[in-house]
Amino acid sequence: MDFKIIFERAKNIVSIPSKEWKKIQNEIVDRNDIIKNYALPLIGFGSLTTLAGIALFGTLSSMHSLLLAITTFITYFLGMFVSAFVINEIALSFGSRKDINVSFKLIIYSSTPIYLALIVSGIHPEIFAFVKIFYFYSIYLFWLGITPLLNTPEDKKLGFVIVSISIFVIVSNMINQILVKLIPIY
Repeated sequence: MDFKIIFERAKNIVSIPSKEWKKIQNEIVDRNDIIKNYALPLIGFGSLTTLAGIALFGTLSSMHSLLLAITTFITYFLGMFVSAFVINEIALSFGSRKDINVSFKLIIYSSTPIYLALIVSGIHPEIFAFVKIFYFYSIYLFWLGITPLLNTPEDKKLGFVIVSISIFVIVSNMINQILVKLIPIY
């Protein structure tokens, strides 16, 4: 895991997304490598800042802080994982290419603002809660990446984006609700 590569990819996908999607489009990378070398470090670091932020500034006990960090990690990880599989399965319905590795690329890299906002907001959840507005930038990144990665036709792009983002939000919320029921944090 090379943090310089993670930083460069995150910086480029956020600041020059069209150029970075072209670079990503030409990369032949297995989904396990993207998960291990990009998504997991960002999600893990976000969970650690959540743990540290709540432990330092929150009102929860250390055990509850740890449980919340674990719940955060599982929610974001499973949300990414399940969403990539579902989006891959519906791709053909929108005239798009079905390729599980590419679906993971699209979900993981377009989720970069979510991962970065998780890291920042975890430091002090009340003070930095506003950074979660950058979650919406992920929709724009998904929009930009869907055509070069999945060859989605322009006339089906809006529908595919709406359905995909809905799936991501619903899946992540369902996972979180299940975990909150299984792991009582509060």
